[in-house]
Parts: sequence; structure tokens; C-alpha cells
Amino acid sequence: MATSSSAGSAASEEATQENSINIVINRVWNALNMARQELSVHRDDDNLLRSTRRSFRRRRRQLSDRDGASNRTWKVRLFLLAKSDQQSIPSPTECCELIRHGLGSQTEELTRGPEDFPKLSWTALQLKNYICQKYTKVNLHLIGFDLARADKNKHLYKITGNTVADLRKELGRSRLYVIPHSDISLPSTSLATATSTAEPTPMNEEAPQHYEAVLTTQNESSNSLAETLDPEEWQNAGTPEVYYRRRHLDPTVEDINRSSMDHFLIADDSDEEEDRDIVPHDLASDDPFSDEMDIVTIMKMFREKHLTDGQNLSVIIRRRKLLESAVKAIKRPTFIWTTTPHIEFVGEEADDLGGPQREFFRLLMKEVQGSFGIFEGKPGQVLMTYDQAALEQQKYFLGGNLVAWSVVHGGPSIKCLDPTLFQLMCGQEPRLEEFDWSVIPDVEIQSKLQKIQECKTSADLTSIKQTLGDWIADCGIPQIFSASVDDIPKIYGNVVKHCIFLRTSKPIQQFTEGMNAFGNLWDVVTKNWIAFLPLFTNMQEPLSKDAFRCLLTYNYSSRGSNQREAEEETIYCWEQVLNMIEDKSSDLSYEDLLIFITGADEVPTLGFTSKPSVDFYTQEDGQRRLPYSSTCAMVLFLPRGVTEEGELHDMLCQCVRECIGFGKV
Repeated sequence: MATSSSAGSAASEEATQENSINIVINRVWNALNMARQELSVHRDDDNLLRSTRRSFRRRRRQLSDRDGASNRTWKVRLFLLAKSDQQSIPSPTECCELIRHGLGSQTEELTRGPEDFPKLSWTALQLKNYICQKYTKVNLHLIGFDLARADKNKHLYKITGNTVADLRKELGRSRLYVIPHSDISLPSTSLATATSTAEPTPMNEEAPQHYEAVLTTQNESSNSLAETLDPEEWQNAGTPEVYYRRRHLDPTVEDINRSSMDHFLIADDSDEEEDRDIVPHDLASDDPFSDEMDIVTIMKMFREKHLTDGQNLSVIIRRRKLLESAVKAIKRPTFIWTTTPHIEFVGEEADDLGGPQREFFRLLMKEVQGSFGIFEGKPGQVLMTYDQAALEQQKYFLGGNLVAWSVVHGGPSIKCLDPTLFQLMCGQEPRLEEFDWSVIPDVEIQSKLQKIQECKTSADLTSIKQTLGDWIADCGIPQIFSASVDDIPKIYGNVVKHCIFLRTSKPIQQFTEGMNAFGNLWDVVTKNWIAFLPLFTNMQEPLSKDAFRCLLTYNYSSRGSNQREAEEETIYCWEQVLNMIEDKSSDLSYEDLLIFITGADEVPTLGFTSKPSVDFYTQEDGQRRLPYSSTCAMVLFLPRGVTEEGELHDMLCQCVRECIGFGKV
């Protein structure tokens, strides 16, 4: 009897599972039929995607008022502007400056959970209170502000609404820009980006509630289902909205007992308004990088994913042929970019404990910028050359390899590209109408661009058509002959785009392919172009006295000793030397001192492995021993008992200027 009961139960479970599978198959089959019918009517590409989504959409389960709209969140991206009359999105330089001073975007939003974002049930007043608490460095409550969105041409338009849901509909996929009622003055000194660690609580808002049905409630947000799923557990099924459980491919006991329906998820957005917020994301790509992460987080994740711990690659470099030595090194069959390069300069007795590597990559990037032949133009505003021989020799590809090699292992980047070119290389659309034509190295092209930009009247336009019409048409703008004066700014921008980007598209493509050869690094740069902007353009501020002093620690002797007294005398003179540099009364710079101590002329992206320090030595009677350093240990040794800042300044100038190599470790 028991055997019969068990058999009946097993048969019942088998029938239930089969019925579940049949339900899934029937649903997919019906969806395909519906899609076929709709696509036979709507043939354009836009309706093709929309009809396919609609056909595979299932209606979401109706939630009660308690679990529904009152708890739906909005993952809005904020950006606080500084000018009250801002009419368009700031330039990348301005964006970086705003973020650096505590305005701009709020990067900590990347790590917050759904319950920490505004809720669709909030009023506009609650949202404004939330925004005020996000920017603690500015008293927005007193200043007042408006909310705005950006169109595809990057122009800003103010939006209004009584609720967060209304504002969300108006905003679409734009950031939510905050325009103050009066200008916000930025401090003259460099400040770190201000991010509030306190979680803001809007007025009259209760504590957030948590539910077990995480996937269901998260589907209520405006983001795609992909953002709520663990890529190690869920695999995209070939469309942006259908996923299956990876464990289904390697079933466990728990998986066998789970219903077949549990192995599938289909995004179930129920209205067309939410479709605008869906960004297709294929989890199979396994791309962990977000377009709003900071550069430190991005590079840490990249290194963790690609670099091999505990393995070194020996690289022999001849200092006088540094670029040639580096190219030979990466061309060797045994070269592996994921291993840590162990640099050895020929004729210099030093183990690479960090100093030689920092020195090598610093000098290498200067060589790539100046003498490799793939860049041309003003320092800090270089453009890509167009050299067919260099293309055939794969020099642009090698240049990309070298830059990626340095960046991956904590070295500098080229820091020389024109910001406009960098944006174009990253797929952005900068405002070319205001491009400075003097950046272009070719004097003849400069003259032509100047004439186009200065065209203001009908007579000017007639002259342009007669003298430059054929050249402009050859740049890909045949509309010049039918253009009006109002069309000139756009024509100027298109000619600029041709000269600095389209004409050199092949070299640019080869260069980016060279960077992508090392872990698809250029794809990461493109996706996070604002974060990488200071690494590829000359936008980083010079090292300040305060920033330099904060880098150092001092290894004093014990208090009360004679040595301590002598060390404090030296440090007083040291501080006076730093003041001389700040007052520009010295030939030295803070970068010179940093190179002498560490081998690098800037703080690496991921920081130094330890803090550089100042130590002391006792000067022998009757001798003049210059200060010295260990770039591996990052220690500067100063003589005790120096009482004249001029004397210490002269000694530092001599040792910095005459220093060659890594003879001291």
C-alpha cells in the first residue's frame, strides 16, 4: 500500500513538473505568434524592438497599496551645477571641477541599495529636502534651486511636478540637474569631492521596509531587470529581458526539487513609460564596470580581474634607448602583460622594489608622447598623426600597448591628448563650434578654419564658398554651397571633426585596439571617460605645497635628544625651501622633489604602497655630503643641523639635478 502511495506521489510530481514545462513552452510559443503578427504590420527598427519586448512581457503581479507604489524607488542620478544661468551641460573640464569641489554627481549612489533612493510616492518638497541633504557643502535650503533635464543636444530645460513620479516621467533617461537660484562660488584651493556618509531622510518619511520578494519589488524600479540579478547565478537568454538560472546547467539536489518556472525570469514592465528607462544589459558580458565609478575603484577591479599575483617579468632597459628597449620587451614571445614588470636599468645596480618601475613608466610615457611619432601638436593638446608608414609598422598599435601597460601597472598615462579629441575617441559629441583652431598643427588648416569661424555676413559666406567651398565639401560637408550664415557654426564644427578625428580614424582605431589588447582597457576607458579624462589629457593641477607636505612623514629621533634638536633645525629650513618653491623663487618644483624621492612625478592612481618619508643623517666634520634618497623605500635623507635655508636649497638643487639612476637602495 505504501509502495503504491509513493508511486502515485512520484507520478503526481512528475505530472506537475511536465505541466509547468508545458506552460512555459506554450507561453513562449504564443508570444512568438503575437510577435510575428505585430512585426508583419510594423517594419521599422524602433517598432521591431518595442514589439518584441511587448510580446515577451508578462503582466506583473498586482501589489497591495502597502507593498506597492509607496515603496517603489527611483534610482535618479543627481548633478548639482554652480551657475544659476546654466543653459547646457558643462564641459568635461567643468564637470570634473564641480565634482572635485563637492558639487556635480554623487558617486556614493553606486553603492546604495534601492531603499536609499527617492520613492515615487514622495512629493516634490520631499525630493527637494533629499537633494539638500545630498550636498552638504552648499546651503541649498537658503539658496533655492530648480530641477532640469538635458535633451540630446545637451541643452537644459527646467522641469516641474507635484510628485516624484511626475518628475520621473518628465526626466526620461537624463540626469536630474540641480540649478541653484544664485551662483555657487568654488574655492580656489583643491578640495576632495564631498560625499555625505549620512543617509538623508525626507520630511514626514518613515523608515524603509524590507521584503523577501526582492526581485519582484526591484522590478518596480525604472532600471532593467539585469541590474537586480547576480551574474554568477543568472544568464541572459539572448534578449535584454529573459534570463535563466546558471545552476540549471549543473543541477544540484536543491535545483531538482525546484519548480521549472523558478529557472526562468522574464522582465515584466507593464507600461510603455517604463520602457524608456530600460537599458539592455547582457549579463553574459561579465562587465563589472559602471560609467559612474571613480578611477580608483575601476582600476582596482581591473587589476583584480586580470593581473597575476606573485609573478614577475624581468625587463632589461637601456636608459639611452628606453623606448626602443620597451618596444622590444613587449614584442618578445615570452612577454605577458598580466605579470608585474621587474625593471633593470643596464649598468645601474639596484633591485626593483618599486622605484625603477615608477621611473621607467614615467620616462616611457614621455617618450611615447614626444618621440614615437604617433602624436603631434601643442604640449597638452596633441592630436593623432596620420602616417601610413607608421600604420603599416603597427606603431599606433604599439603605442596603445605601451600606454595600457603603464596604466595597468599603476604608472601614468600620456596626459597629453586634446580634451575634445579624447571625447570623440570615447564616442562623445563635444561642442565643436567653440573649438580653438590654433590647436591644429597645420598652419594652412588653421587659416582656413579661422576664416570659417569668422564668417558672419552674407559677403563673408560668398567668399568662403568661392575660396574654400571645394575643400569644405571634400571634408564631407557638400551642403556648404547651399548653406546660410546661420549654418556656419555647425559647418565649422563638422570641419573640425573631420580634421582632428575622422581624417585620423585609422590611426585612432589602431591605437585603441592596442590598448584593448590588454584586457579591453580602452573599452573600460570609453565607458568611464569622465573618470579617465585627467589621465589622458593635461587637466591635472600641478602639485601644491599642501598636497606635497601631506604625502610625507618624518622619522624624528626621540624628544629631548641632541639629534632631535638638530633634525628640527633642518626641517625648519626644509619648510622654507618649500615656501621658496611656492613663491616661485626656486628652480625646483614639487614634482622634481617627488621624482627624486619616489621616481614618479605624481601620485599614482592607486596611491603609493606606503607613505614617502624624510629621514636624517649626521654630517661628518669637514665634509659636505649631499642629501640622497631611496626611490624603492621612498625615503629622502637630509643632513641634521642645517641652519640656513639657502644652504639646504643649494644642496637639494645640486643633488636633484645631478641625480642619475638607482645607485642607492
